[in-house]
Amino acid sequence: PSWLYHSDAIRTYLSLMDQSKKDATLEACAGALQNLTASRGLMSNAVSQMMGLKEKGLPRIARLLQSNSSEVVRSGASLLSNMSRHPVLHKTMAHQVLPDVSRLLSFQSGNTNSYGEIMTSACYTLRNLIMSNPHLGKSYLTSNMLNNVVSLCRNGSCPKAAEAARLLLTDLWSNRELQSVLKQQGFDKNMMGSLAGTTFRTLSSRF
Repeated sequence: PSWLYHSDAIRTYLSLMDQSKKDATLEACAGALQNLTASRGLMSNAVSQMMGLKEKGLPRIARLLQSNSSEVVRSGASLLSNMSRHPVLHKTMAHQVLPDVSRLLSFQSGNTNSYGEIMTSACYTLRNLIMSNPHLGKSYLTSNMLNNVVSLCRNGSCPKAAEAARLLLTDLWSNRELQSVLKQQGFDKNMMGSLAGTTFRTLSSRF
């Protein structure tokens, strides 16, 4: 299969990410891996598995999220978001990257474009990983994390991030175990309706 041609390149990118201190190099490596995982097909699945399971690359990718460069953080967050679409990786990713991704919601950046993309990726990754393992995921639903999600829902300057935050909240509410955590944090149906809007109303109509 074609992804095998990329296996040496993947190892090289991961190795460079381990060794390089240059933001431009880190961003380029993460960007290349992001491109290889961008589709929803077999190629993305195979490359994601190779990085996450065979090459044990998740800690290296998660380290990008702690960079002082918003572009490096953006590339790392997008790559993790792509990888989180594959259920075979959910368990490993939940244990290895959930702490770093949930901390991302506190990220501040003067660059609105980067900020919006980072928040969108973080919300989608959190949604995929927490919903795949609610028992593990609920420990990350702290008041600080949920306040950040609420702020994103109300963020008019980053519509994609706001939509991703609304989807995250709506999915959390749809799970009984996670809904009880939200209720303990002061959420109720009215608050959810005002935050998640049409997303939540569509969900509610299915109950």
